[in-house]
Amino acid sequence: SALGRPEWQTDFRVLHQRGRCAQHRSDPNEAERWYLQAIKAGAPAGLSKAQLVVALLAQERWADANRELEPLLEAEPNRLDLHSNRAVALLRLNRLEEALGESDLALGLMDSVEVSDSDRADLWLNRSTILQELGNRDQARIAIQQALRLHPEIANGHTNLGLLDHLGRDLTQAEQAYRRSLEQNPDDTLASVNLAGVLLCQGG
Repeated sequence: SALGRPEWQTDFRVLHQRGRCAQHRSDPNEAERWYLQAIKAGAPAGLSKAQLVVALLAQERWADANRELEPLLEAEPNRLDLHSNRAVALLRLNRLEEALGESDLALGLMDSVEVSDSDRADLWLNRSTILQELGNRDQARIAIQQALRLHPEIANGHTNLGLLDHLGRDLTQAEQAYRRSLEQNPDDTLASVNLAGVLLCQGG
């Protein structure tokens, strides 16, 4: 095939696209391999290294992702996707105040670039998780509600809202939130287990 020709095998654009294809197949390990080859072949850092970060996050390699993000953000400090991804990495590294700062920067950039409602919702949902980990439940709730306004079917949105209600001992609201989550995703194990816990507490 044409892609098998030697000159194509060293074209960073082809290598990068192979990485993207691997990502679409939910194979972050293979995606990482292609992105590294693309970088070696001369791909711009803001292109293939930025996607390499996504592949590393998908592998839960938080420290590796954060290390790759630092020079990328120095070069392009106004890239929303980089700040958003760094917020995720720092959250998972339990560097919560730094994660919140990155979340602030990402949200501050939302109006200056074109961002889908789904992506906006993801930013707010991640912020809610950071705030919940910091113990700020009121602000976490506001962030989740904002995410759900933008994307009512966002994965984990209703489950996270249920968790906050559960922690606040509002079992009726928690039950409703878990049920909404299971309506959207019957395989949500956390929502299922927590709903059972709420029903037991209610004597149901």
